[in-house]
Amino acid sequence: MEYPGNRDERMRNPVVIEGKKYSPEMVFDFDRKESTPISAVMAFLRVWYDKRDYIEQQTSGSTGTPKVIRLQKKHMWNSARATNTFFSLGQGDDILLSLSPGYIAGKMMIVRAMAGRMNLKLTAVTSMPILPEGKIKFAAFVPMQLEYLLDSQVDISSIEVIILGGASVSPKLQELVAGVRPRIYATYGMSETCSHVAVKRLNGMNVDDSFRTLPGVTATVTEDGCISIDAPHLAEGDIITTDIGRVPQPGRLIIEGRKDFIINSGGKKINPFPLEQLISNAIGHDVLLIPLNDIKTGFKAVVVVEGEASNELNAKISAIIVKIRENYPICRNPEFMEKFPRNRFYKIDRNAVIKHFH
Repeated sequence: MEYPGNRDERMRNPVVIEGKKYSPEMVFDFDRKESTPISAVMAFLRVWYDKRDYIEQQTSGSTGTPKVIRLQKKHMWNSARATNTFFSLGQGDDILLSLSPGYIAGKMMIVRAMAGRMNLKLTAVTSMPILPEGKIKFAAFVPMQLEYLLDSQVDISSIEVIILGGASVSPKLQELVAGVRPRIYATYGMSETCSHVAVKRLNGMNVDDSFRTLPGVTATVTEDGCISIDAPHLAEGDIITTDIGRVPQPGRLIIEGRKDFIINSGGKKINPFPLEQLISNAIGHDVLLIPLNDIKTGFKAVVVVEGEASNELNAKISAIIVKIRENYPICRNPEFMEKFPRNRFYKIDRNAVIKHFH
């Protein structure tokens, strides 16, 4: 369906929620006092149907300091159509909204439902969503939601495709999804590009070793190693991120960390991302490599492990740190934190961990 370019056209474009068609008039008449999943959807739809050709959205900080930006509704529609096409979603399909419409990921599920004339099924936004009965063609979760579902042995086989965003996929989750029926994809994107611009298959016969950019999206690398996204149908001008990465070939993208997370220890620049992955894979726990003040080097790089110290765990960590120290000046002795603080996307709050140890 082409973008309904003006308000009159948008007003002729209803949305189907839980099998019921809601016209714009019904959206505006909906009881705003209710505090339910559907009321949050209606709050966004009232903005979608207003006279403006844009919405205002708080960014997550992926491309810098969090801020309020304007997203063109036509760009959101284009993003929705691109996702629907890529995953073969269409009229009558059931898709699941388990993310808050206050954030771009939740908003885009609603727009996808409208653009594809699909049925939007709702569940409360929690760390472990309750899955509705029946088949679900498409669902979006943050990684922690899916990890909680699989840890609790919830049957997710009724879902055909799951995309994950908002945080990185842990080694534990990577192992958990290996044998499940749904096709699982990690995504790469940001508010500025109206959700994801690249996907990576995590399970099945065709596991990806890098992200695949969606049609119409071009990724390049700036002189200082940061990812730049060119997607004219999704954003005006190039989006320069603070993500460090590589483009091994056209249409492929590898993320290797964040420019603002680099640790300068005595003149040696340390990218925490690959080292965190290496350590986490070796010990089976989430890990951060953080900078702490040091008189000699300015900053020292310290491994922080989520969990409680034990002789077995200490031995595993010591063995991997010894190997890393051959190339990187990180501290011999790790720190431990029973539970990492996490943000609204269940992503580890790195700054809060750093503050805890200062």
